[in-house]
Amino acid sequence: MLDKPQSAAGDYSRGIWSKLAMLQNAGDPLTLLLQIARNRRGCIPLQMGSQRVFLLTAAEQFKQVLATNSANYGKYLEGMTPIFGRSMITMDGALWQKMRAIQQPAFHPDALAEYVPHLLSAIDARVARWRGLEDGAVLDIGPEMWGLAVDMICKALFDRETPFNPDFVYNAVEAFTTVTNHGSVGKFGEAPPRAQNDGKDATDDAIAYATNVWDSLPELVLSAPPFQNRERTFLRMVEAAAADPAIGEFDRAQVIDEIKQYIWAGTETTALVLTWALYLLAKHPDVADQIRHEVDAICGAHTPTLADFERLTFTRSVVSETMRMYPPIWSLARIAEGPDAIDGQQIQAGDIVMLWVYVAHHDPRYWDDPLSFEPKRFGERTKAPAPYTYLPFGGGKRACIGSTMSQIEMVLALSRLLREFNLHTVGDPPGVKLSVVLSPNSRVPLRVERRK
Repeated sequence: MLDKPQSAAGDYSRGIWSKLAMLQNAGDPLTLLLQIARNRRGCIPLQMGSQRVFLLTAAEQFKQVLATNSANYGKYLEGMTPIFGRSMITMDGALWQKMRAIQQPAFHPDALAEYVPHLLSAIDARVARWRGLEDGAVLDIGPEMWGLAVDMICKALFDRETPFNPDFVYNAVEAFTTVTNHGSVGKFGEAPPRAQNDGKDATDDAIAYATNVWDSLPELVLSAPPFQNRERTFLRMVEAAAADPAIGEFDRAQVIDEIKQYIWAGTETTALVLTWALYLLAKHPDVADQIRHEVDAICGAHTPTLADFERLTFTRSVVSETMRMYPPIWSLARIAEGPDAIDGQQIQAGDIVMLWVYVAHHDPRYWDDPLSFEPKRFGERTKAPAPYTYLPFGGGKRACIGSTMSQIEMVLALSRLLREFNLHTVGDPPGVKLSVVLSPNSRVPLRVERRK
């Protein structure tokens, strides 16, 4: 098992992600990832203290862990419990399968079609907010997209207007992620008062601050008045499961943990992809114009529907290419439950394998000119990516339950925002921060101009 720190922050403050902080210290961690993969082909062994770690970079290795021998690899859960409790994302085995089966109907195509008007309601509210600003205002797109993603989740899944301040919660998320993965509070996330005032190690304070904020959110959601009093929502579904005596594992505590899961995991990846997409589109205005032309041709003056999502093929290609270039889950971690062999390396029970998705997404064996932003590589007439070379939402049986919903959110958001606004980059390009997710290491300021 991993070394446990002597800190009230607990085992989650120094998990495998913080031990990979050496990549961040390189200054250009993404280039370092690609260099390591190029120079050390195969299954790359590392010794991190007492923990054996193996870095995987090839599609055939991913397939072995996620499909061929998936029964031997459990989900690496270190660091998740403080935020997600015992929600589905922290489970494995038969219990995970049971919890996923309960929640799966909320992501059936019929349910997704019902969500579209509520997703658009949240997007339109964001458009109205931007239109109320001074023309040419510079916005930090990261928290803007996080706030939008939260609004979409709350309206679609919970039938609630967002009952908390998204900016405040975003800062708590940043503080938690920064501390638990890198060991100190950085300038990007708001730290608790003690860390701001005296410069001491703020690990315990920041984690307590973030988890206290996070623990308060489900009750705010549950006590908020319904947005439209809909009968079929994810929230009603899990509340019904908790009331069913035949489902003994699903109680009120489970409802609370699942709400926390979807507010964080259900928003963070969507917000990150939208942030990177808008940044890329500001750098490539010709691509932004192609989205506008497609939306005008397909939607005209009518409100988009789920059928329009299927027809907005170029906009979907932009989302797919953004996730290839900046996969929100840049690496998947699994822990071996028994012996195995990967490319000649002997895996033992307790070893951690890291599937470096970012490397596969930029491997010239799988992609032409992989460092370039080329949405056309995902066009209708192009060949689908080879299996296990493209994993923006994970792979195998544990692929993200909400992946289709997230893509619908992103396509609808881009189609509406770009129809209303021109975007321009401001200042230096952002670098990246590698934690559990791949996020900007600084703010992403964009100038927002109303289209005439």
